[in-house]
Amino acid sequence: MIRYYNTDEERFIETTFEDEIRGYDSFRAITYVTSFEIINDLMASFKKVQIIHGFPGTSFQLINHLLDILKRIEDIRLLTPETFNALFDERLEIFLAHSIPIHHKTYILEKDSHYKILSSSANLTISALQGRNHEMLFIWTGHTSDPFYQQMDQMWSEIKKDTIDYIDPSSLDSVLNNPEEVIESFITDVTVPQTLVQEAKPEIEKHHSQKVDTIFEEKAAPSFLPLVLTKTGRRKKIKVEEIRKQVHLAVDERLSSYDVSKQSLWQFDFDVHDFIIGEDYLQDLVRDKELPSAEGIIDMIESYDQNKFSDERHQVFTGIVYLLTSPLIWKIREIYTEHHLPKEDVPVVMNIVGDGQTGKTTLVREYFSTLYDYPSLPTFSMLKNAPKGKKTSSRIANDYIDGYLHSDWVNPLIIDEVPNNFFTTTSGENNVKSWSNDRTGIFPILITTSNISGALAKPQLLRRILMIPIDSKYRESKDQPFDVYQLMNNLDPLFPLFFLDMLAKRLDRISLEDIERLKADYLALSKEVLFTLSPELKTYATENGFLTNYDIVNHRGKTLWAMTLMSKADHICVNPKNENEIIVYESAFKTHHDRTEAKTFLPGGVLVQSGGNSLTLNSELLEQFVGFSIQTVWDNQSASRTGKQIADAMAKQLAPLLENKKKPSRWKAWWKK
Repeated sequence: MIRYYNTDEERFIETTFEDEIRGYDSFRAITYVTSFEIINDLMASFKKVQIIHGFPGTSFQLINHLLDILKRIEDIRLLTPETFNALFDERLEIFLAHSIPIHHKTYILEKDSHYKILSSSANLTISALQGRNHEMLFIWTGHTSDPFYQQMDQMWSEIKKDTIDYIDPSSLDSVLNNPEEVIESFITDVTVPQTLVQEAKPEIEKHHSQKVDTIFEEKAAPSFLPLVLTKTGRRKKIKVEEIRKQVHLAVDERLSSYDVSKQSLWQFDFDVHDFIIGEDYLQDLVRDKELPSAEGIIDMIESYDQNKFSDERHQVFTGIVYLLTSPLIWKIREIYTEHHLPKEDVPVVMNIVGDGQTGKTTLVREYFSTLYDYPSLPTFSMLKNAPKGKKTSSRIANDYIDGYLHSDWVNPLIIDEVPNNFFTTTSGENNVKSWSNDRTGIFPILITTSNISGALAKPQLLRRILMIPIDSKYRESKDQPFDVYQLMNNLDPLFPLFFLDMLAKRLDRISLEDIERLKADYLALSKEVLFTLSPELKTYATENGFLTNYDIVNHRGKTLWAMTLMSKADHICVNPKNENEIIVYESAFKTHHDRTEAKTFLPGGVLVQSGGNSLTLNSELLEQFVGFSIQTVWDNQSASRTGKQIADAMAKQLAPLLENKKKPSRWKAWWKK
């Protein structure tokens, strides 16, 4: 919590950082830890933002801090495009302490001739400013002609003189697309203040004497110091090829690869029936803490309706419940096995599928990772990178995934953008079956994102993979009531911990009635615990029909057919004999299941006729089943004519052939003309 002392009322008052900075035009900060996601929020609230990024450590640590240009590039890449553009027109300026460490945290706000100055223990971090820590705040307000303001303004100017640009403005264009060029230029030109060098000489010499094979052996905190300074602290003679080689390794390590050591791994202690998260037990983490709020989760789910053209809250709600349950999926499957239920009905993989710009990556990279407090998420291509610049290989990524999934860690492995054929090749199918059938005891589950075609797994795999389709496009930014970064800030990482603590205890005392509930829905007890923890979430889910409409078998069939229609629209046309029917050709099923299997997922009345090389379906009933208009699929096609126009033209072309019961030839080639 954040508290300040009100001199008028002579008492401490709880407040929030957001409330205290509201209503001003400019924001200046001196702080030594900056969460760059917060800067995105600040730019939305102020016309001008200036930040002096200090550092509280020793002189030697400050030298390493100054030389860690990679960290600065990583920070800048966290800015939204709008915030990034503010750097160009100097509406946003970020400076770095240069020769003297800065410990204090001061915030100066101004509007017209009025000011507010905050002196606080709180850094510019999400945890501190959301009140997760105990923080003290002192506040002064008044007119800019006040002597106190004048002195504070002068102090700011004096400190600013001893700073450097966080990123050279001339390098901004290259930060996103060519970071190696920025790093090479920086290392070639950078100077280190001699005052720091003199104070840090013993540490510099000790650092050089470690004789590591590569300065990037420790991935979590690589140091550019050996490229810049000799062990006596003098500026090292520039060797362009050495710099280029080490910079290439650094970019591979920090910007293009993934290091699991950065992530806290969770285990389960059978002796005490408790999770070990990092070095702490779960019950210790939640003991004596207030129950977390689900308000952030509700808002995040709601954004998948109000920020988008179609309502996708149901899918997201399902995904959240599965995510929260994921560290105990092994336990639910164990209960299934003990009571002779098919454990294959409890998925071991969740795949978020959708085209680009639909929010599937946002769901996992921003929301899922925030809830589980993951510092970063890998993409599949990152996992392909071999150490020390060796050739990349999908085998490296697959071995890493398989190794993790056969470990006894229980927090989920989340991977963004797996290949479209990750689940559809023979080896992919065998992997999923192995993860589902062969593993017993404690094990983690896999959460992935992929494009639409990544959902085209065979029906028998859909028992083991929970497919969550996220396919609706976003509205224009001005029409989106929810901001991604604000939603992230409102998510409480304590929520999953409280949930797991309660669910673990609940699964240890199940009745025969509970077994029947789990048989019908393996997430039944998860929802019970979730709604006990948050009655508001129960009200929200009930009012919006997430419970009564949720049918996992129906969901899988709906997902399969939705993905088929969206990804295989060029294999579908209007029935020339009945405009209320469509024909789906068997070529739409070849890559993931045959026509016979596809029919089994259709509700009664949808299938009109099956024969030859196609299925004839009732358009209206099919649209009710999948939840969207087939016309929408055609309208989204990138052809010069709409899909409906093409289908109508094709239907007329096919009509004589169908009457004569001849198979149309080369129709696919004609379609693409």
